[in-house]
Amino acid sequence: MAAPCPGCGFDAASLSPLDAVVALRSFARRFAEIGAPDPDDDDDGTAATDVPTEETLAAAVAAAAAISTSGDQLRRVLVENSPEVGPAPDLGAPPATASPEGIERLRAAAESVADLATHQPLSAWSRTGRRAGKDVTAADLLREAVHAGAHYLRVADG
Repeated sequence: MAAPCPGCGFDAASLSPLDAVVALRSFARRFAEIGAPDPDDDDDGTAATDVPTEETLAAAVAAAAAISTSGDQLRRVLVENSPEVGPAPDLGAPPATASPEGIERLRAAAESVADLATHQPLSAWSRTGRRAGKDVTAADLLREAVHAGAHYLRVADG
């Protein structure tokens, strides 16, 4: 993978498949906690809310879509011989409108990819697909899924 993301600082260089699974499984909780009251805070908690903001929900929807794209590409690389996988997920601005199910959509997408990754032998991570004439490994695709979640988490947490 390339240098750290200039938008969010994510660096996939040392992210193992096991670390990726842990990160993927944490995203829904981490998005849901944005704006929630801090239980260790001494004030009355009136500045925070238990309901995710529209911006957080929109970022969760964007993360879910990007994680799903990476997951679909990962599945193909794991079962086909050197498939053409298409472009990396677009990590542009979240949609202008949010879905109240945004965090649940994120949870489902992230859990699906985490479940897929959990059941792979070590040798699976070196399997390759093709993207724009270049090899992309299963490990790269898994890291892209984690990058999407981390990227949009940073957007949501501003």
